[in-house]
Amino acid sequence: MSQYLIKIGRLNVHHTYYLNEFKSNEFCKFVIHCQTGLTSFKFGFIRRRCLTLVKSLSEPLANIFSGFLPNYRNEIRKAEKDGLVIEFTKDFDWYLNFHNEFSISKGLPIVRKELLAAYQDDLIVSFVKCDDIILCAHVHQIYPTIGVVRLLFSSSYRFKILGNSQLVGRANKWLHWEDMKNFKEMGIVYYDFGGYSGSAIDQKKIGIDKFKKGFGGNLVETIEYTSISYYCFSGVYYFVKKIINGVI
Repeated sequence: MSQYLIKIGRLNVHHTYYLNEFKSNEFCKFVIHCQTGLTSFKFGFIRRRCLTLVKSLSEPLANIFSGFLPNYRNEIRKAEKDGLVIEFTKDFDWYLNFHNEFSISKGLPIVRKELLAAYQDDLIVSFVKCDDIILCAHVHQIYPTIGVVRLLFSSSYRFKILGNSQLVGRANKWLHWEDMKNFKEMGIVYYDFGGYSGSAIDQKKIGIDKFKKGFGGNLVETIEYTSISYYCFSGVYYFVKKIINGVI
């Protein structure tokens, strides 16, 4: 189990992952228990069913690679010959601007520095460069005690490098493969793709799910518990924020 303290102004929000038990009297605190191994009702908490896609890294590399779709394997082999460079780092300061520019271009929420700061001890950033241009980058959260790594964020410059969208797509798949190889070498057993929407309506989410499924793996259901106090606060907070930003 991992615990993190997220700062929202003067407020403290506690995030936990892979918890197998917690006390119901926590409902008065701002708490979110993510990807728990629990299913039962907990007084003072809102339960939410979540799906994620998990790829086992316990098999030999050749078997892991063969579980990818054929076109993924071909694109990865081609990316290996593109003259690209992959790097791994613990420095995430530069990543905020990179990811948030990507998020804004896709109409997605931006990432707050407070979130990455809370997770920083367990984060690894990987990225692919073409000359001095970063094509795509991934941020992973590592849970070594349970042998799990979780994809937290993924972003790219697909829309900024005109005429090179195929290169960026290949680089992104190659980066996922190199991520898996690196984490397997570290002793990680399970690669968690960081969620699976299961949507049948939202085309963006369907596309993201399809991309993840191309690497193989199994769908896993977990339960997220949010304290009623934080659930109510966050609902009001984001509603007011939308009004201020002119969304409503």
